[in-house]
Amino acid sequence: MGDKPTIAISHLGCEKNRIDTEHMLGLLAEAGYYVDDNEYLADYVIVNTCSFIELAREESVKTLVELAEANKKIIIAGCMAQHFQEQLLEELPEVLALVGTGDYQKIVQVIERV
Repeated sequence: MGDKPTIAISHLGCEKNRIDTEHMLGLLAEAGYYVDDNEYLADYVIVNTCSFIELAREESVKTLVELAEANKKIIIAGCMAQHFQEQLLEELPEVLALVGTGDYQKIVQVIERV
């Protein structure tokens, strides 16, 4: 682990989203990152969002706003990142990167880049 930042992942949404979250967790662990359950103690928070299920969409927005207000370094993944890129970047300057639904395998490179 050494100098690598601590990562937290917030999973919001459907079953596919959960599987994608588990995939990202595995990639991060393989790369030597420590993943913490506490979003407020982590250096970076990946929020794996959903934009299809209304409740999950509302929860995604609420979570993103709370993390932004806490000045967390945010990476948005999932459907919202895929479908609402411009709006998310405009509304949440705390967002460091977006990872669309087809780019989960690049999460380690994204973390290393930010």
